[in-house]
Amino acid sequence: TWDHADIKFVNPNLNVPANTPIKVAHRTLGSSSTAGLTEYLATATAGSSDATCIWPAGDTGSIITWAANTFAVSGSGGMASYLGENEFAIGYLDAGHGHSLNLQEIALQNKDGNYLKSTGANIDATVAAALTANRIPSSSSASFANANLYDLPGADTWPITLVSYFYIRRDLTGLGA
Repeated sequence: TWDHADIKFVNPNLNVPANTPIKVAHRTLGSSSTAGLTEYLATATAGSSDATCIWPAGDTGSIITWAANTFAVSGSGGMASYLGENEFAIGYLDAGHGHSLNLQEIALQNKDGNYLKSTGANIDATVAAALTANRIPSSSSASFANANLYDLPGADTWPITLVSYFYIRRDLTGLGA
């Protein structure tokens, strides 16, 4: 429930009715958002001394098996609708969708222990930390297939940063350019 002692400990100003259930929504079909969230959770909890706080390593990727008491939604639109229509629901959605729909965003704790929202994060600092840690290639012509920008150190790094790919045809002569 949202008033569980562990939740209240890190959110002392959270005021919800007693025993309010947490409605967890997840994407149904293969989703880069699901992969990003689950890979982040596995990375961020890997060294925890509390076994109940460790995300199972096998439960990462674009499609995973979710607990039976969670709610399946289809696509970003389905997630946005579910979150907007269900009080006390929690799910995951890219920041652009969430901000454009005026959904409430939670503050996440980054590697340095600072809580921030995506609007207060410094993506440049996240990329710089990833380069320093050799988590992304330093050459744009190298493969980014294994790039990982999750849970990097830095005062204002965002802990769940995904890489988007743009594919451009190298030979543009057929376009009359």
